[in-house]
Amino acid sequence: MKKVIALLIALSMMLCACDTIEDKSSDTVGQSSAKVEQTDKDITNNTTESQTEKLNTFANTDFKRFDTANIFYGESSYQFSDDEVTALNEMLSNLQPVNIDNLTVFSSYQEWKLTTYLDDSFNVTSYTRTFTSNGYMILDSDMNLYPDNEELLQFISQCNFNFSGDDNSSITSNGEYYSIECDEPNTEDEYRDTAVECVRAWLKSMQDDDVDDYYRNDSFTIALAEKNNYLSCGYVNDRKEFVVEVCFTIKEHNEDISTFYDSYFQEGRYTEAGTFWSGNYICGRFAWEDGRCSLIDMTTRDSSKSIQDGLNGIQQSEYANFYEFARREDLQQAIEDSSIDKPLVMSKNLTITKEGNPINIDIYCREDTIDNGDTYQTEAHFCTYMNGQQTYSTGVYFYNNETGVKILELPKKFSLTFDNYDGDANPDYAVKYDEDENGSYYVLESVQSDGRVFNYSGRAYEGGIYVAGCFDASPRLQKTDNIKYVGWIFQDGKYIPTNENGNETELPEVNIYSDRLYLPHTLKLYEEDENSVTCFAWNNTDSEVSTDNKFDIEIYSGGQWKTISKDISVDTKTIAPREYVEIIYDISTLKDRIAGKYRFVQHCGDYTAYGEFYLAGKENDVINITCSEVPKGATCGNFTISNMGINDIKISSAILLHDGKEYSLEILNSENIVKSETDIEFSYILKDTVSIQDGKYSILINGSQQADINVIDTFKSNNLITVETERLDNGINLKVTNNANEDILYISPIVLQRQDNVWNTIYLTDQNHSYDYATIESGKSIEFNLVDDFRSYIDDEEFEEYYELIIEELKEDNELAEQLQEYGMYPDITIDEFKKLMIDKYCYNPNNEILITLEYSINNEEFISIMRP
Repeated sequence: MKKVIALLIALSMMLCACDTIEDKSSDTVGQSSAKVEQTDKDITNNTTESQTEKLNTFANTDFKRFDTANIFYGESSYQFSDDEVTALNEMLSNLQPVNIDNLTVFSSYQEWKLTTYLDDSFNVTSYTRTFTSNGYMILDSDMNLYPDNEELLQFISQCNFNFSGDDNSSITSNGEYYSIECDEPNTEDEYRDTAVECVRAWLKSMQDDDVDDYYRNDSFTIALAEKNNYLSCGYVNDRKEFVVEVCFTIKEHNEDISTFYDSYFQEGRYTEAGTFWSGNYICGRFAWEDGRCSLIDMTTRDSSKSIQDGLNGIQQSEYANFYEFARREDLQQAIEDSSIDKPLVMSKNLTITKEGNPINIDIYCREDTIDNGDTYQTEAHFCTYMNGQQTYSTGVYFYNNETGVKILELPKKFSLTFDNYDGDANPDYAVKYDEDENGSYYVLESVQSDGRVFNYSGRAYEGGIYVAGCFDASPRLQKTDNIKYVGWIFQDGKYIPTNENGNETELPEVNIYSDRLYLPHTLKLYEEDENSVTCFAWNNTDSEVSTDNKFDIEIYSGGQWKTISKDISVDTKTIAPREYVEIIYDISTLKDRIAGKYRFVQHCGDYTAYGEFYLAGKENDVINITCSEVPKGATCGNFTISNMGINDIKISSAILLHDGKEYSLEILNSENIVKSETDIEFSYILKDTVSIQDGKYSILINGSQQADINVIDTFKSNNLITVETERLDNGINLKVTNNANEDILYISPIVLQRQDNVWNTIYLTDQNHSYDYATIESGKSIEFNLVDDFRSYIDDEEFEEYYELIIEELKEDNELAEQLQEYGMYPDITIDEFKKLMIDKYCYNPNNEILITLEYSINNEEFISIMRP
């Protein structure tokens, strides 16, 4: 174990550029390229007149000029041009490091991170503007500290940052959109074919000589059409948009470099079409308008929900959803008229997809059917078809961990009960495949827009659903905000509810919700001309429950529920244990309708139930804005918009208010849209070296919503800890006292030693603690006894094995060998030279300059204390 640990640590030391401070690039900022209009320079004088100028500086003799550089403001970034790199080299070479004996870095308030690259990607230095106990300072990855610099701040303020987000959604170096001329697609096959041709043309454009290596490819082939998956479609601002997963193969332009396509590789996965695929793919969002199809966004499959937002289907029916379709008066006749004649059909059903397309789902018997009077015992097969064309047929189930055709006993005539369990607005249904004396086992099938059906509940007997006390052929399953479908087990003489994973859960005694509540956002609304809401009311107790004949209506406004209509009449319903009834609530009393979230307040004897529903109506954006705390001297910050209404919110303007004056802000991720009942954090930046100083500040969003900003005037953690240090011949003793009112979590000492003008992390073992991190209770102390055990390992015979492994790597022409040579290790290095190199760089020397860093967390805020023993 000792050998393994030492090997790993030593190797990691050689391969890291001593970046001991966590790479916690702040989430302070995000996307836009708009220029900030500065109306009053007097608002802020930068922190260059701060305590940092009083520190003792010295010449920056170790500075290495670099070839390329970029900067990050959280998820926003900017790549500097060659001329800008030249200017940056001059500015950074003129920064003068400061000597300090004690400093605390407030890691929670890091603003930007500037990263420079020399020759290749292995020689990297970063510079971070971060808040410290001496005001804002600049800290590099070699542990050098510099005073805040106004020239550098002003230079950086001119950058036009690009928001990258968290899903690699930027498209190509050719521009944000790629378009082809094509006819309008109208079917799922046409959506797939159009997407493939658009991606084919886009990939072909990546073969041009002027395309950056990051995007370029030499050759490609698009995968066969059946390996590409249609996901969703809809109209956005009167433009047709659709999402398709396109699979393709690609040979990279240069196999030695990481490319754009690496982010879109899936290995050994099944596509949604059920085809095994190993290769590159994108989930692309496409837009068709005026004879052109454009690739407008892309992501991975795991994040595909993010680009399907707002696409809830293209309605081609007079019915709002399959619930309303099921209530049509001529449904039974429509079923008979649309059904295909087959022998021994146990169940004929007609419903609609989210696009409004009618779809038949029949269950029929196969060979060796046993007629048991009211039931058939048979191999039941499911068949779906649209417009008479079969889209799906199967009799294969998963059961007892095996696949096969299940013999089912089902009523001769029964109807499937359709509900929406996966949230995609298409109908789903549960059907029984087995039973015991206490209840039944069900498989849950999910209908897709193209008529395919997937087993949504997983493997029966493993992931299938068991409902104790239920023997229906196709029941409706209960839902909640947190549970996709509820099952029941009978255990120890009582019924226990389970969630979709089969785990025990809790339910309200009476659970009421609108039938549309769990549809996608735009489909869940009851329109202004609708005066009744259909709800499902579930009784989760062991006794009958009766609803009262009166109810109230409340609206969610300003973060709380407010009563807007009382004592409205409704028919009384009696609900059997673990069963449900439909209740139709009258909402005609709501004359002046505001768009938003509502709920019925329904008393049921000793219980009170609340049934949520949504109404369309007059726009009423309910916004709550929360601004993150910022330190004095900050040039950027964050605020979060919480949308408690139902209308989308987009930032059209943002202004900083201070002392009666207005200052424009640049919102870096302003393109983000805040959907109903969601929160999004936005980042702002003050350009032209504007920074926040003393005084009361607030932000005005869209000219109507305002929130205050709390500015930290002084460093609030000057005396959080006290550290006593003692240098020994073979290590260092530390005694750390917690002076804060909160416990210190995850405190971890790291010791650096200056060798050849570079700070190297040295390997010291903590004799007092067997773990990497310690906790210090408020008012208590803890001691670290850091001893150099690594030196003794270097003298161990096992170290020769490590040496031989390194030599083997050095003889290989690979990336690791190239990195090792940067640290003075070459194929002809002797074992004695190797030992000396390791001792000089990574073993404790009491005569060398030492720096200690303590990383810790207090009340979810991160700190790093830096000191010389």
